[in-house]
Amino acid sequence: MPALATLRFNFRGVGRFTGAFGGGAGEVSDVLGALEFVRQQPGVDRVRVSLVGYSFGAMVGLQASTRDGHVAACACLGFPARGKQDIATSAYFRNIRFPTVFVAGTEDAVCKLGALEDIVRAYGAEKLYRLEPIERADHLLAGVGQRGIASSTSSDS
Repeated sequence: MPALATLRFNFRGVGRFTGAFGGGAGEVSDVLGALEFVRQQPGVDRVRVSLVGYSFGAMVGLQASTRDGHVAACACLGFPARGKQDIATSAYFRNIRFPTVFVAGTEDAVCKLGALEDIVRAYGAEKLYRLEPIERADHLLAGVGQRGIASSTSSDS
């Protein structure tokens, strides 16, 4: 089985990182740079590089993935989607050309599942996306507790 290489980073101005918030555009550039950095590492299969992002990181990660053109897959946890007003700012969804999974709690006020589905439908990305709701979890996945994510998404049978 091939090894799995990972890179975790914070955006500019977060924690001990220098710089200032880039309004989203700067952070997309950060993600594109991180993707290129990972691809340059020895032993990394450049065509299998995928991305996972949480909340704001999910949004800019998906934007970067659509711009990059070489991402194999993307997972978005708690993607910010609050209502129909978000459709206008999500035109990059039409450029999704890779499998994408959205994971969100059913009690998430930042990622409203219906709003996310509206965005996906508006840009015709239904064939490449999957939505995985986590019952009773909020934006911070509180409510999942000891039962774990796997059991919270399984059927009641």
